[in-house]
Amino acid sequence: MYYLSGTHVFISAMGSKGDIHPLIGIGLELRRRGAKKITFLVNDIFKGLLTKYEFKHISTGTEENQIEFCNDERVWDPERDTADIGWVRTIRPAIEISYKVIEDAHKSGEAVLVIGLQSLMNGALMAAEVYDLPSAHITLAPWQVAAQSIIAPAAPIKWSLLGLYTKRFKKSILENTKIDYMNFMREKDHFWQLNGM
Repeated sequence: MYYLSGTHVFISAMGSKGDIHPLIGIGLELRRRGAKKITFLVNDIFKGLLTKYEFKHISTGTEENQIEFCNDERVWDPERDTADIGWVRTIRPAIEISYKVIEDAHKSGEAVLVIGLQSLMNGALMAAEVYDLPSAHITLAPWQVAAQSIIAPAAPIKWSLLGLYTKRFKKSILENTKIDYMNFMREKDHFWQLNGM
């Protein structure tokens, strides 16, 4: 209880309400157990939902960007990688913002706990790893347990449940590692190199 009461808990995710709702439940339980300062690092589209539960919110992107990204028909194509589609306007800015928030909180001397989804697309979890901060990586979809090295699955969960994996998706589950994917991301963008990752 004492540890939580003196710690700023940051909960970070990208995704849909299906990703955010379980994290709200975690936030409510942490509050019940004594956490006084809980801040969500999520897209503005979830601000109203978080306000309903009296959680602080730091924006990692605009509602318009989220809607544009989700309405892009390429996102739902099982042959495409959503990271490639939304990288410039949605994913990279969210990673940078959440990374900076955690970095600033840590450098200010604040006790920090980071909780998040999608480890490889989550700037807050990246910062927690770089600065050796306490963190919890949450996996909501059972199929992701075998695919933790993948930044963005090639298809929504409904395809995985129906067995409609693409060959590329199956191959990446079997062969990719976190290091392989981080190297790929480093080639795409210099954000990681600039931050010593």
